[in-house]
Amino acid sequence: MSFGLSYQSIYCLPLFLSSNEVGDLIEKYIDICTMKKNLLFTAIVLAVVLLSCNSRQSIETDELIAELFTKEEIQGLRLMINYTDSVVSCVNPNANIAMAYHEYLDMQIQMLEANGDLIAISDLEKYHFLESINKSAFDAVFNMLNDARRIKYKDTIVTNLTNFKQLTLSPNGKYSKYLIRLGEHDDFFKSFSSNLTAMGCMSASQFNWFIHNHKNFDFSEVKNRLFVSIFILRIEESYNKKIERYMKMKEYTPPASEDLSSVLVRIY
Repeated sequence: MSFGLSYQSIYCLPLFLSSNEVGDLIEKYIDICTMKKNLLFTAIVLAVVLLSCNSRQSIETDELIAELFTKEEIQGLRLMINYTDSVVSCVNPNANIAMAYHEYLDMQIQMLEANGDLIAISDLEKYHFLESINKSAFDAVFNMLNDARRIKYKDTIVTNLTNFKQLTLSPNGKYSKYLIRLGEHDDFFKSFSSNLTAMGCMSASQFNWFIHNHKNFDFSEVKNRLFVSIFILRIEESYNKKIERYMKMKEYTPPASEDLSSVLVRIY
C-alpha cells in the first residue's frame, strides 16, 4: 500500500470509524493521491531541501556519526531523515516532529491489525528519491537488488525476474558498523545489528517488537531518528503489487521516442 503526502484530512478518522472503514477510506484516498504522483514528488523534494538546513547541526552532534561517515555520507543521511520527516509530518502537521513519528507508527499498527498490511511509500517515488542522493550515502545503508529468482505471487511462484527492484539493508555498510558500535551500550541496537550482520535484515520478532514499543524511543535523539527513518524507508510495497506493476511494464512496449518516465506514471 502506498500513500501521498496530502494526508491531513484522514488523520482523525480512527477516532470515530472502525478499523476496516478506516482501511477502506485510506485506500480510496491513496488512489486519488497516486493520480498526483509527479506533483507529490516535487513537493517532497522541496520539503527535503527546506528541512535540510534546519537539521544540519543536529545530526552532526552525534559523535559516532561524525567519526564513521564522510561529510557527503552525512549529507545523504540528513536527506533521508528530512524525507521521512516530510512523510510523517503529513499525518499531523501540527505535531512536534518526534511526536509525528510516534503518531505515524501508531497508524501503522492500526493498519497492520485491520488489514495485516503496512503503509508503504510508493516504491517508484522512494527509489526516485534514493537515486537522487549521494551513492556513497546510499551504499552506507542500503543494497538495491535488481533481480529475483523466486517469489510467491498469489497462488503461484514467479521465477527469474529481471530488473525487479527490491530495497534491502546492507549488512556490510557503514550504518551496520554504526549499529554495532551503538550496541556496545544499547541492547536493542546490539540485537538488531547481530541480526543484520547474520541475516541481512530485521527479524520478524524485532520488527513486531519495535513497531509496538516505539514509544520507548525518543525520536528527537539522532540515533533513534536515523533508525526510524531507515525503518520507514525499508518498508516496501507488497510483492503482489510489485509483480503486478512489473508484469504491466513487460506487456507494454513504448514507442522509441517515448520517455520511460511517462510509462512509469501511466502504469503505476
